[in-house]
Amino acid sequence: MLEKVGLDASLKDGLPVALKTKPSERGKFAQQTVEYAEALMLKHVAATEAKLGSKDSEAASRAQAVTGAEAALAAATHLKEQSEEATAAAEATLAEKTKELAAARKAEKALEPKAKHVNVACEDAKRSLEEVQALAAKFQALCEEPAPTTAEAEEEEMPEAPTTVAEVEASAEAPTVAEVVA
Repeated sequence: MLEKVGLDASLKDGLPVALKTKPSERGKFAQQTVEYAEALMLKHVAATEAKLGSKDSEAASRAQAVTGAEAALAAATHLKEQSEEATAAAEATLAEKTKELAAARKAEKALEPKAKHVNVACEDAKRSLEEVQALAAKFQALCEEPAPTTAEAEEEEMPEAPTTVAEVEASAEAPTVAEVVA
């Protein structure tokens, strides 16, 4: 311990001998050894007391740090609890939405045949509409043509009789006026 306070090794060996002798019987070297050791011890005690005095302020600052850390811990714990609650709510919402998605997909799959049928019906309706529009256009064109005179109408109604076999065969394949108008 004497080495910690700064006592030399040579004085360390001489101090026990000097302390065993009575103060009145000590020689000059023994007396100086004891005085030097005493001064070192007093110096060490003063330094230790100063350290202890600073330890009080250090203890107070550490106590404040502990209080601050405890407050931060409480805030972090509260935040963690809120986060856990939010996570649980989000997971519940996710589970609910996953169920809704599965139900929607099931409903979509169930509607696929009907959608195909509706698409086919729509295409048929479009084709029918186009046919009706084409017929309406023909009708409009016929309505806008000037009416044939009586002579022209008779010529159209009365075709000449075929004179050759080829003309007879061709007239059999040709559509009649009634077929063209229809």
